[in-house]
Amino acid sequence: METAKYNCREFELFKGNVCHMIKEYGQLQFLENMLSSNQVEKFWDNDKKLYALYLLAMIDYLSALNDIPLYTKYNYLRNHKVHEKIYPLSLILTAKMDGVDIDELAKDAIPEFLRFNIVEGNVFDVV
Repeated sequence: METAKYNCREFELFKGNVCHMIKEYGQLQFLENMLSSNQVEKFWDNDKKLYALYLLAMIDYLSALNDIPLYTKYNYLRNHKVHEKIYPLSLILTAKMDGVDIDELAKDAIPEFLRFNIVEGNVFDVV
């Protein structure tokens, strides 16, 4: 899957908003809201595939944390991934400033996100 329409700042804002929603509503209410609103499919159908995969990764991650079986309706999306790894802006900046390999910094990324080639760390660390 190509990421030609990927806008780093816009995506960072989107991710932040998702994390704030989890903090505001709680994990289970967030899951219920996302699944009942079909947000993943809406993003996918509107050619916002990166956003759809990020939400799906978040849904899968929160499901795993809460011992909830995966929502099988999205199985057809789970074999997709972005062409190149998407790193958080903070990780890119840290790697450049410290002169270290970004993949070394990303070694503890959440597996549910990595499946889609999205590097994500602590999604609960929001202010």
